[in-house]
Amino acid sequence: MIRGFQQNQEPRNALVLFDQMKIKGVIGDKFTYPFVIRACNDLLEQCRGRCVHGEVLKVGLEVDVFVGTSLIEFYSGFESMRYAYKVFNELVVKDMVAWTAILYGFVSKFGDMERGRELFNRMPSKDMVVWNIMINGYVKVGNVDEARMLFEQATFKDMLMYNMILGGYVRSGEVEKMMQFFNDMPKKDLVSWNSIIGGLVRSERFSEAMKYFQRMQMVNVSPNDVTLISILLGCAQVGALDVGKWVHSYIDRNNIDEAYGLIKSMPITPHTGVWGALLGACKIHGNVELAELAIEQLIQLDLEDGGYLAIMSNIYANAGRWDDVSKVRELMKKKGIGKIRGCSSIEINGEIHEFGVEEKIHPRADEINDMLGEISQRLKWAGHFSNKNEVLFDVEEEDKEKTLIFHSEKMAVAFGLITTEKGTVIRVVKNLRICSDCHASVKLISKIFEREIVIRDRSRFHHFKDGSCSCGDYW
Repeated sequence: MIRGFQQNQEPRNALVLFDQMKIKGVIGDKFTYPFVIRACNDLLEQCRGRCVHGEVLKVGLEVDVFVGTSLIEFYSGFESMRYAYKVFNELVVKDMVAWTAILYGFVSKFGDMERGRELFNRMPSKDMVVWNIMINGYVKVGNVDEARMLFEQATFKDMLMYNMILGGYVRSGEVEKMMQFFNDMPKKDLVSWNSIIGGLVRSERFSEAMKYFQRMQMVNVSPNDVTLISILLGCAQVGALDVGKWVHSYIDRNNIDEAYGLIKSMPITPHTGVWGALLGACKIHGNVELAELAIEQLIQLDLEDGGYLAIMSNIYANAGRWDDVSKVRELMKKKGIGKIRGCSSIEINGEIHEFGVEEKIHPRADEINDMLGEISQRLKWAGHFSNKNEVLFDVEEEDKEKTLIFHSEKMAVAFGLITTEKGTVIRVVKNLRICSDCHASVKLISKIFEREIVIRDRSRFHHFKDGSCSCGDYW
């Protein structure tokens, strides 16, 4: 009965029955405790689970592999890996399930790839699940090269494993490797096709994405809503689309009204990403009226995301409609949402460095500030003038310029310039859409400092090189 309740998503009843069992003086065994422990995990009751662990010790079942594995999963769920490993270490017999549980805890729950690799190397045997855990772990921390090495060593490979590597290349923006890997795959499923198409769209290579979209249909793989959203987002990037059975051709680059017509005629309900792309296009082209239609849909679809309202506020500010800016801010306050804190990160020698707007707490803050000063001066010499519309209207002009130079992506790029050798590609990840001033600045930085810079923002990859960006200034 206890097992039945736990496995049928009724963990509370499982624990109630377990308490009744103890009241009647019935002692649990190795078939009882695994499901009781899992019920505690289901209910996120860490304290209760620890108490059950104490009972396990009293009845001498701590060395049982079934009970032990359940405890490993329990402690891993709360990221208490010290206790999970202690339980694992005390098991007399460690079967494949126990090894997999402790590996999953360190790699997938805790993100400790060093400890995970140590366990992986010690495992007496490895099945498909174990290989997938390790490969996915490396992909999640951004180490696609190590994931690929393990992939090549794997004695057997399934579609999940292939798609993990493909997804890793998509996330890292390594387009050529992504395309080569996809083309070499012996078999492709819908996830594979969606990954390659979405990856190309995010990397601003829409014409190639369309070719893969056509190839997909030629091999009789039907697109789903994920496929169509990627194509529509790509269309929004190049500012052009026609309406056919799905999407077959481009329209005039700057015709936003056509893009809006396409969205309205979609055979599926438009996703937030579609309306968000339209809102971004309206910001670039200063189309306030269409932006208002887009934000109306976005508010209905995603009440928790204040980022869209912040973009709308900037659109109004650029148009000089300060009363509307105030109204949007008031709306954000009423909905209890604020502008998401912008932050950017860069990986240097395996360590992730994160920067927030105007943050000055980094150990090398003085060097970063010096580099930002140099960047600012050289941008002025190159004829760049800050787009101060990106800063709140109630800030003084001089302060606006200072605020812009301390945007998180610029700080991350500055850090990349002082910590990597010339010729090294600088890769930055930002949680929000890159602002127009930073976009224009980084284009010039790539030319002035002779560096290729890749910034992955909330929407897509921007590949900056020789003073231009892969997005064609449309994002």
